[in-house]
Amino acid sequence: MRLTLLFHIFCLFFSIAVTAQQLPLFTQYRDSWTQINPATLSNNYINYENTYIAGVSHRQQWADPDLIGAPTTSLAQFQYISSDYNFITGGYILNDQTGGIGSTGVYGNFAYQIPIGRGRVDQTLSVGISGGMVQYRVDIAAEILSNTGNGTNFSETIIYPDFGMGIYYLYDEKFYAGVSVPQLFGLDLTLRDSEDPNNSFPLTKVRHFYAVIGGYFDFDFFESESSFFEPSLWVRYVEDVPLSIDFNVRYKPSDYFWLGAGYGSGTILSEIQDQQVLDRDLNALKQVLHLEAGVVILDFLEEDSHLKIGFGYDVQLSEYLVNFGNSFEIHAIYSWE
Repeated sequence: MRLTLLFHIFCLFFSIAVTAQQLPLFTQYRDSWTQINPATLSNNYINYENTYIAGVSHRQQWADPDLIGAPTTSLAQFQYISSDYNFITGGYILNDQTGGIGSTGVYGNFAYQIPIGRGRVDQTLSVGISGGMVQYRVDIAAEILSNTGNGTNFSETIIYPDFGMGIYYLYDEKFYAGVSVPQLFGLDLTLRDSEDPNNSFPLTKVRHFYAVIGGYFDFDFFESESSFFEPSLWVRYVEDVPLSIDFNVRYKPSDYFWLGAGYGSGTILSEIQDQQVLDRDLNALKQVLHLEAGVVILDFLEEDSHLKIGFGYDVQLSEYLVNFGNSFEIHAIYSWE
């Protein structure tokens, strides 16, 4: 049952017959803005006024040691914010692997900030674009595709361009909202085995629509000027798939650490070839409890620089996926002026 379900989950990311959430997910998405929305202003700039931000993260989904081929995602990112010239630039490298199906993309981002509104409150609207090249990889047993049982592997790669765009609104460096399409153009083609044309693999990528909203609320219970609550909402939509929604609250009681929790609801699959699952409520396939914690090291390499190390943990609430294990995530972000 577990291996059958996992195989179909592998296939859903690229199959023509299955429409689903294809882009990687993050527990600590507020620290992965470059991938989610190219117009977004890093929270390291909002909270610390640091204009250079560099970071890495890694996510292991369904961390069961007996499960081979579970999804993993690695991200390296950089962002530079120029207050004088009102632009944001940077880029990221994203590697995503699920069993024998994977992709690696290299992207550049650019956004222009437009001051809006009048009066004492600062308001900005950022419009951003991203572009890059992505290598898609398929390396799976050929008999799965053709039932020939010849023991060979279907192994092909292809490189295609990818583009995204987004809009981001910031009010008084306290409230933010944004919409984005990180995968702007679809991709629909078939990879064929160079040695056996009868073996083929459909490669389909569809547009994703994201919306984020959140804010920072001062809370100095521990008499710390940097203490705040940050509630946030991340909504994801893919055509023919129910909305996927994550709600999270992060609390930073001091300069040195934060805690967070949240809940994710929605489906990760719109179709799966397992009758036991089809006969029940597919919404149960993604019910997740989010937990996170992190530390901040002040003046790490130089004055006014910050090193943030965050840990995220997703607890599966779905009766179908709980046996696959929970998911964990770690990131390190260094920011400086």
